Amino acid sequence: SYIELWQYHAPARVGDDPTERGAHELGLRHLAIEVDDVHAALDRFVELGGTRMGDPLRFDHGGEAVYCRDPFGTIIELMSVVETRESLDDL
Repeated sequence: SYIELWQYHAPARVGDDPTERGAHELGLRHLAIEVDDVHAALDRFVELGGTRMGDPLRFDHGGEAVYCRDPFGTIIELMSVVETRESLDDL
């Protein structure tokens, strides 16, 4: 499977540079993608034209995440997840 990210040339954009949009503003601002290796995925993302917004953070449960921006300014979260939750059947 794959995800397509599109850039529209018309109608013309109104407002600031898209790389300055915040996650709190209207529209698509944050897309999370689960990956096996956050560091390798971040390296590849930057190699393909993305920009890192910080360093990967490790969570107490063992997962990691990092925010970056695609060339169009969309905030992308690369994250790894460690399943530690009990299923509802176990409750």
